[in-house]
Amino acid sequence: SKWSVKIGRQEIVRGTEFLLGDNDFYDGISHDGAMATWNAEKFSLDIFYTRPLQSPDAVFDGTPPPVIPDHQSINFYGAYLDWNRYESGLGWAAYALYYDDGTQVVDPSRRAFWTLGGRVDRDVTDKAGIFFNAELAYQTGEFNVGPGLGDTGDIKAMGFEGMIGYNIGGKHRVRVFYDQASGDDDATDDDAEGFEPLFQDTHDRYGLSDKFVFTNLTVWGAGYNTAIGDRATWGVDFFNQGLTEEDPTTGEDQFSQELDAWWKLQYNTNTQIQAGLAYVMPGDEVDALLGEDGDAGVRLFSQVRLRW
Repeated sequence: SKWSVKIGRQEIVRGTEFLLGDNDFYDGISHDGAMATWNAEKFSLDIFYTRPLQSPDAVFDGTPPPVIPDHQSINFYGAYLDWNRYESGLGWAAYALYYDDGTQVVDPSRRAFWTLGGRVDRDVTDKAGIFFNAELAYQTGEFNVGPGLGDTGDIKAMGFEGMIGYNIGGKHRVRVFYDQASGDDDATDDDAEGFEPLFQDTHDRYGLSDKFVFTNLTVWGAGYNTAIGDRATWGVDFFNQGLTEEDPTTGEDQFSQELDAWWKLQYNTNTQIQAGLAYVMPGDEVDALLGEDGDAGVRLFSQVRLRW
């Protein structure tokens, strides 16, 4: 049958995990709910209703993580259309996602909003050619501003992720990228303009340091990687990480610059070995928060992944 239904605890991973990921490098993200899928000849369509089970994200400046509502207080609805790739390798997707936090407390975290967006991409792995990815999401809805549960303001936010590169001879790949999430330039008004990344998988997205959540964030940079034989690859990446809206207290918007190096080996079908190094150089915003010139930071990690 072209139809299938899955009921119960499940991961929802779509696209590049820009909004729907499993956070598999850390604590993971799963959903309790039902998903119906229609696999047509040229596309697949997923329609789902869930209550997400999630963990707080790391916070850059060391403050306590935000309070994340538990899975009994969030309703998450979605429809995700993924079109089959054309012969050129081009593919596209579109989605409509609705997040409803029903916490009965007067608090800005009580919100309900739509995320409407789409993605287009093309990959080239075994020959020379251009590859790219571009995804744009717009959010609109309401959030609680008090003093009562019915007192709301407007949510208006945007997130974009873009990358373009060239595969040289089917072995060497160079790329440039630009990502931007809107920020709120006035936290005292009735408009919330900071982008909400939902269930994004952040590992290795904005640098191997994994210190950034995709809201009020602008990142740009470039990277290179190459294959070593049939099973190993290595690469280097440069990231410039900053605020989309400058900090009103410090007047700064430059978080840091980061240089990463990594190596990956697909040992066999089920086993992958990876190691990475991130060198982070703090910018003016970090210096202002610390009240002094911040020292560069280094993160080194290695892992073995087993999959069946």
